[in-house]
Amino acid sequence: RLHCVNWYGSHMEDLVPGGLERRSLRSLAFTVRALGFNCVRLPYSLQLQLAGQKPRADAVQANPELMNYSGLEILDATVSALANAEVMIVLNNHQGRAMWCCSEDDGEGLWYSQNYPEQVWLESLRRLAHRYRSQPFVIGYDLRNEPRGVPTHKGGIVRPHWAKQGGHEAFDWAGAALRGGLAVTEKAPDALIVVEGLDFAQDLSGLGQPQPRGQVHLHQALLGRVVYEVHDYCWYHPEFLHAWQLYWLYLGWSCCLLFELLRRQKWPTLHQFMHRFPFRICLVLTILTAGYSNWLSSYSHFVADLEHKWGFLIHTDEAPVWLGEFGTNGFWVTADWPKEVGEVTWLKHMLRYIRENELPYAYWALNGEKIIGEEETFGLLHSDYQSLRQPYLLKLLTGRSSDDYCPESLSEEERSKRLCSKQDVEM
Repeated sequence: RLHCVNWYGSHMEDLVPGGLERRSLRSLAFTVRALGFNCVRLPYSLQLQLAGQKPRADAVQANPELMNYSGLEILDATVSALANAEVMIVLNNHQGRAMWCCSEDDGEGLWYSQNYPEQVWLESLRRLAHRYRSQPFVIGYDLRNEPRGVPTHKGGIVRPHWAKQGGHEAFDWAGAALRGGLAVTEKAPDALIVVEGLDFAQDLSGLGQPQPRGQVHLHQALLGRVVYEVHDYCWYHPEFLHAWQLYWLYLGWSCCLLFELLRRQKWPTLHQFMHRFPFRICLVLTILTAGYSNWLSSYSHFVADLEHKWGFLIHTDEAPVWLGEFGTNGFWVTADWPKEVGEVTWLKHMLRYIRENELPYAYWALNGEKIIGEEETFGLLHSDYQSLRQPYLLKLLTGRSSDDYCPESLSEEERSKRLCSKQDVEM
């Protein structure tokens, strides 16, 4: 079972995984294993792979041996470092241009763009599969990140579909994923083919139709090798915000009822009070609001939503499902707080669902910074790439505590007290 973490940065403008300006590549790779993960999802861009660009010197200043390397060569070094740490790798084509992802107005929602047509994308998959064909720790290729809508010239949004009857072939993601999988297979016949769902990788319902189309996993050349990938975040579930709003409405009405009782010098009997029309209306609304709020935020409602989108695949054993991204700010509050309302409840539900279904996952993310100087509040590590930002979350994910974590700064005496092996740190 895959217990993975996303280690991003190669898909962005700096062209390197995060943290290489702080710590050596080797020590970061061993840190992944020390944290309890056996796998890394490693995003990259087509620009990194094909343009031959070199990153800025300050992006790798803790790794002087990488100073004159191209972004692709640093990706090679990252793969080797992770393999030496006995950590498996899934390479993820995040987008074409080197940039942060994702939205429906960035022009990267499909598997092709004006700068990188489909044939370039397919050839890039062949070349990358050929490049790592002899590296056994590269176990799979995640064909494209979060297929989603792209803006049109008329100001609208056109979205990809899953082999929809009568749908335009240019937007058929299932057909494109099949072509991409076959391209990888030409060069790496044993690799896993990872196919993400639609709508920011949250929807695989096209595979659950009465007469499903686009069953990539049933193609003869890909039998037993296709893994469907989904993503899930708190903001994928707006019902948590609605439940929060209803909760405060329920509290307000409850206060009104209490005030109505307290303001009277002589309290009426319950029978008298119940027969007052305004009171009855307010009481009924309060009870309904409380009940609906609790239902919206309940685990059963959460599960029903996932089952409709992709959970059905787990129970039918039709094909394996991988939760390739999920993450949380924890108790941090950001400028996007309306999207994060209910995040603690969402995380509790998500971890329970993972546990009950033995779902393989990749947490977003290892990184301590989004870019140099900007905190990554979802990150397991702080910006020093040394200390843990969210120790409680690591315990929930891998069972490791902060006492199990072995950064390279520890003394030999302190290392001997820790539960992890000395091999888990750079000597």
